[in-house]
Amino acid sequence: MPIDYCLRSAVVYDTDGNLYLIVSTTKGFLADFREAILEKIGNGLLKNGIFLDGDGSSQLRSREAKLRGDGRPVVQMMRLAK
Repeated sequence: MPIDYCLRSAVVYDTDGNLYLIVSTTKGFLADFREAILEKIGNGLLKNGIFLDGDGSSQLRSREAKLRGDGRPVVQMMRLAK
């Protein structure tokens, strides 16, 4: 597989100021990840976002899900709190 076929992560926000941290559970291409975000998140009201480092460093820990990436130690993180 090409090197750009990997796990993905992003942060996006909508017109109401809701923030979404998105981490893929499967490997894929960047264009497909972007298309899925636009289709599934924010009901068409997304305003902007940024792609984060991908592949093995893509990790997520929340009440709903825990994705470990490749298991490397976390040295930088983003914490979202209400």
